[in-house]
Amino acid sequence: MTMDRSFINSQEGFACCSWEAPSRESLAELFNEAGALFDSMIQVTEYSAG
Repeated sequence: MTMDRSFINSQEGFACCSWEAPSRESLAELFNEAGALFDSMIQVTEYSAG
């Protein structure tokens, strides 16, 4: 599993990260084992106009 990109809005205290993972469950397990906090995880599909 790898983190592809991250985005942050420091004025509003918001961060969003894009991960490549086999499933939401496996990524949540990785975060839980590492003690990394997260508010939510949403599975998405990449869309490219090119």
